[in-house]
Amino acid sequence: MPSVTLSEKRNLLAKIELFSDFSAEQLEALARVARTKALARRAELFHKGDDGGEVYVVASGKLKALTTSAGGDDVVFTILGPGEVVGEISLVLRRPATATVTATHATTVMHLPGDKFLDVVRDHTDLLAELYELAVARDTETMSILAAEAESADGLLL
Repeated sequence: MPSVTLSEKRNLLAKIELFSDFSAEQLEALARVARTKALARRAELFHKGDDGGEVYVVASGKLKALTTSAGGDDVVFTILGPGEVVGEISLVLRRPATATVTATHATTVMHLPGDKFLDVVRDHTDLLAELYELAVARDTETMSILAAEAESADGLLL
């Protein structure tokens, strides 16, 4: 993948709704810590149970988040596209990844290391609150899907 300039990273980040209230200086600071990462189709971004603590923003392509049911089946619970964030559950709730995230197409993400990301956004309480709400909602959704899968499987037992 060709090298992405600081200006290109800043422009990508400026298009993301999550950072819409950032000043030019704040976007520049975020772009300085951001790293681009290219994923081939079916490449894994991170695996369920990984320590995490990092945020990724989809720049192009698509990612799918999946987990494994009690019966061992893969359960896809969301598809993420450009501008969407993933990894927030591990970062905000400080726990291992609740899902395995893989690319469904050739995908580029902006990788924001957790500690550096938090240093830049510390003064954006609205953003931190939004990330927290997103993390809790996605975590609850994941647990609900797994509970429904387990309940469905229990109904099949004789």
